[in-house]
Amino acid sequence: MRQALKQFKNIDVIVTGRVEHVMYRSRLNKGKRRVKNVRILLKDVMIAGQHYDHIWLYERNNYFNYATQLKGHNVKFKAKVVPYLKRSGDIYKEDYGIERQSRLLKANVYEQEKPFKKIGR
Repeated sequence: MRQALKQFKNIDVIVTGRVEHVMYRSRLNKGKRRVKNVRILLKDVMIAGQHYDHIWLYERNNYFNYATQLKGHNVKFKAKVVPYLKRSGDIYKEDYGIERQSRLLKANVYEQEKPFKKIGR
């Protein structure tokens, strides 16, 4: 599905999109800070100039409140394209996703601040 991202494998790219949903993957891990338990759905995503319908971000629990405030806003941030294994049945397939490298910022604020480090670990 995201084979077009293969050319950007392990490269930092600029991502823009609209925060549609922010939710916990599991309510049982809500109190654990180090677990990547927060799912953020971005819609109308542009990654390195290419358009994608949606993409999921997985973040640590302490990022939930911050991401909830951005719900419905257009955001912009730096990310690294990373490969991962997708499982469907007994078949594993390599696919590509993104891993956040800088803070999620509203698009207009990003242009002013230009963040370079990951914040919110």
